[in-house]
Amino acid sequence: MQKTSFTNKSIHRLLLEKELINLLSSYDLTGKMLELGSKNKKYCPFYSNFSQVIFSDLNPSEKNVLEIDSRSIPFKDQTFDCIIALEMIEYQLDFEKTFDEIYRVLKKGGFLIISSPVFNEIHSDSIRITPDSLNDFINSKKFNIIESIIFGNYFTIGIDLYKRYSKTFIVRFLFKILQRIVITLLRKSKKNNSNKLFPSGNIILAQK
Repeated sequence: MQKTSFTNKSIHRLLLEKELINLLSSYDLTGKMLELGSKNKKYCPFYSNFSQVIFSDLNPSEKNVLEIDSRSIPFKDQTFDCIIALEMIEYQLDFEKTFDEIYRVLKKGGFLIISSPVFNEIHSDSIRITPDSLNDFINSKKFNIIESIIFGNYFTIGIDLYKRYSKTFIVRFLFKILQRIVITLLRKSKKNNSNKLFPSGNIILAQK
């Protein structure tokens, strides 16, 4: 399984990747997988365990990504062993339709991995869902939640925002160094250093 890299990723993104890798390896998820909200296939390196991966997005920006609206998935019932939807449902006011479609095309016993930001910058998204609300909603859709993980805290959120929006080069540079130090410490730590009141995001593994 490929490890995360520093590059210019935010702490939020790297923590999300860390939890995704842990879930994929801990539960040995395999078979045919559909990714919703793939955009540019940025999580592709982590999917080597699957025998087949179909990438999809409402507005794909890369080749080999199918144009699919997650609220109307063009596949037969019980097609996939796993469906992954990362940082996507916050763009949909009617995301309940997405969950209905996921449930329909997922095989019995199949897995869903889904994530959503909590305290993160607002861009073109429509809503924000608290971890408890998302857990309750997924349970209401007859999924069995295996793990629900929050990640990040007010410190990591602050570093990401200062690094991104500071107008001074020196300040951005200093926060970039601080970001790398924090990421190194978080990656070496086996603890989940999240804050329940101020999480950056959450990721859930559920089973049909």
